[in-house]
Amino acid sequence: MSREPSFLWSNSTSEGRLTGTWRTASPDYRNLPSPCLGACPVNGRIATWIGQVTKGDYHGAWTTLVDNNPFPSIAGRICHHPCETACNRVEHDEAVSICALERYVGDQALDENWQYPKPEIMHDQSVA
Repeated sequence: MSREPSFLWSNSTSEGRLTGTWRTASPDYRNLPSPCLGACPVNGRIATWIGQVTKGDYHGAWTTLVDNNPFPSIAGRICHHPCETACNRVEHDEAVSICALERYVGDQALDENWQYPKPEIMHDQSVA
């Protein structure tokens, strides 16, 4: 070896260590869909309505839920919850109990007698 290794800690720059292009590299930030959404068989926009529950907007969460699932109270009881299995929150503490939240919002809608939103009219023509 023709040159002596430099000290690990020094007050000079690290250019002499030939570490590569790490000085110009930047993190790769991406907005990706949550893994629970990909695992949900109903495609229930889980992150959206859980965000509404977090803000205390239970009626808004119910409206978002019934876009794809007209029976959130029942689904919260009988679904085998693959979304909870795919939840990446497990890496920190435990998975979000999505079924329990869905059941709670559905039960609150039943208790308070919330009405389903009227569907939009897609065409002015009738079938018959």
